[in-house]
Amino acid sequence: MNKEPLDLSPIAEEIVSTLQEEEPREDISIKIESDLKTVGDPRLLSVALENMLQNALKFTARAENPKIEVGRLNNGGREVFYVKDNGAGFDQEYANTLFGVFQRLHKSTEFEGTGIGLATVDRIIKRHGGEIWGVGDLDKGATFYFSIPS
Repeated sequence: MNKEPLDLSPIAEEIVSTLQEEEPREDISIKIESDLKTVGDPRLLSVALENMLQNALKFTARAENPKIEVGRLNNGGREVFYVKDNGAGFDQEYANTLFGVFQRLHKSTEFEGTGIGLATVDRIIKRHGGEIWGVGDLDKGATFYFSIPS
């Protein structure tokens, strides 16, 4: 792993641009906060962001006025990054199963996917010594938070 100072904002912007080229969505509002600086492996964190953004795009497909936001907040002196959407969400009761391999909270007939995206994100964030968690509300969206020690 090659940790270095990096800005997650242009990485997220590039990922969104690529995903929009592959499957254009004119109906969606995407906001990416600037200067999302941290220290980490650019390749691995790009994979993590790509998985989170793919999920956000996928699960907002049926949302009215779909929105995705990438940003950060300060949580008790710790910088926390997040990817938030107003899509299908999930029942918070099952939040502890989100990061398991092949764990799905929606039927494969509703939303395509392999069930390994969030497990991959979890491994990447933990490999950086960080932490990840999700908060959701069924049919109202989901937010995935992660922190990485500097």
